[in-house]
Amino acid sequence: PLLRRRYVQLVSEQLRALRSPARPGTRPACRDLLDGRLSARTALPLALQERESQWLHEAADAAPPRWQPKPPSALESEVLTRTVGAGAQGLLASLWADSPEAPTTQAGASCEPVIAMLDRARALPPARRELVERLLFQPLN
Repeated sequence: PLLRRRYVQLVSEQLRALRSPARPGTRPACRDLLDGRLSARTALPLALQERESQWLHEAADAAPPRWQPKPPSALESEVLTRTVGAGAQGLLASLWADSPEAPTTQAGASCEPVIAMLDRARALPPARRELVERLLFQPLN
């Protein structure tokens, strides 16, 4: 949970850094990051690239989880929806997609709703925050 929390905070900072589109009316790089387009990472400030590299190294050195994440219960899904909004489950599941899907958002789509949702999650009590952070990376089945 601690590594996941630190990664959610890092992703929030990355989205903030990439939220302005290169040209008005174009798709912001933060949407590419959310869709798993690894090339979006090259547009990140060097400090954020270094922090992500450090995080990856720490995650690789950490003990593996003792079990695979279980699908959320109906109660957990309800808590997630009421806490940070519908559509949060799996929101960050594509960050490291092997083969990202075609963009599903229009050209000028903003990352502000995602950033706001991550900010709301940060302010939650620990148990709810850990649930939200886990389910952000867990795709719908």
